[in-house]
Amino acid sequence: DFTTKSVNLFKSIDKLYQQKLARRIQQLKEGTIAPLTEYKLVNRSGRTAYIEIYSKPIMYGSRKAIVSIIRDITLRKETEKELLYTVIKTEEKERQRVSQDLHDELGPFLSGLKLYLNEIQENIDDTAKRNVLIDYLSEMIDESVEKVRALHWSVTSPLRI
Repeated sequence: DFTTKSVNLFKSIDKLYQQKLARRIQQLKEGTIAPLTEYKLVNRSGRTAYIEIYSKPIMYGSRKAIVSIIRDITLRKETEKELLYTVIKTEEKERQRVSQDLHDELGPFLSGLKLYLNEIQENIDDTAKRNVLIDYLSEMIDESVEKVRALHWSVTSPLRI
């Protein structure tokens, strides 16, 4: 439990942060004010908490000392983690939506374009039929361009309702 008075902060610091703490203490011993720094704490049961520490060397009577302000930032770190997770999930849903739109909207059009292009190649001697197919192909290309624009707008617009 991190709330009891008997917690030894130095023993509770996660192993990955201990080197960072050692450098910080060395800076303070040398008289340098250490910047605000975050640390992860781990208790014996594996529960974690996060703190930030601001420290500064002082003279206490005739002796050198270090004064520190320690603030629990566990809730903030957990909130940041949840926010990041939500952003990642939202981005993944949007990627899936765009992929589905490409597949459902543009895929059939491109397949149709290819079929009509093959038809034009097969009917190279029938000028009238070829001209009708070319006109239809042109309309399909225009419609494909509009679908790409609509998809682009739906992806880049800041707010979709």
